[in-house]
Amino acid sequence: MATLQIELSKQGVNNVRGGSDTVSGSEELGELIKASALPLRLLNDAVVDHFNGKAPSEDTTADESEVWALTNIDGELDLPRKIKVQTGVLPRDSFDDVPTWFVDGVKKLFPDYGWDGVSKSLSREQLLAYQTPEYIKKHEKTSVEQLNEFHRAPYCDEVEEAAVSLFCSHVSSNRLIDNWGWVGECLVAEPYGGTMENLKDLITACEQLGWTFSVLGVSGHFPSATIRIEIRPS
Repeated sequence: MATLQIELSKQGVNNVRGGSDTVSGSEELGELIKASALPLRLLNDAVVDHFNGKAPSEDTTADESEVWALTNIDGELDLPRKIKVQTGVLPRDSFDDVPTWFVDGVKKLFPDYGWDGVSKSLSREQLLAYQTPEYIKKHEKTSVEQLNEFHRAPYCDEVEEAAVSLFCSHVSSNRLIDNWGWVGECLVAEPYGGTMENLKDLITACEQLGWTFSVLGVSGHFPSATIRIEIRPS
């Protein structure tokens, strides 16, 4: 069996004594020393900070969240760092209150889509074409007007819905347009990453439509794992 005895004072860790009574215990002692090296350094710093009046405040709020982050310098582990977690405002759903500038831009991308007919009511056959037999039976006495009402998106009109759907199909291969929606009048996407080709495609589309974008490090979807892209009219 191996043991470690740690001697503490207000100056930090004063001494660490190890002992074992067997050969296997000596091997275990080596592993104990290896495993406790970084925690002991943290313990030493925490004690010194406490007695020097630098201990973390107990009044830290959710708006000022701090965590210990692993420090890995090109494969070499160092002391963890205390960092403040910053989060961005999450966007609302992409179909919710779609800005006019976005709809106008998508119309430029798809000029031959037939926008004038988008708002026209669909026939019963069109509305039920891809529904299940159970749904069709349930609504066999429902009027065409009500079926059209069920078909519409709840937070946008038919033109806005078509614009968002077409945009999604247009950028489906671009990894930068991920976890996206609206913050005010701004299109916000929060991807996990992207390629140079993705950036080129985004630049080309923005230049074509008179849009511009910026890239930020503070995101709301998955802080520390996603970046934030904000797109707006130039």
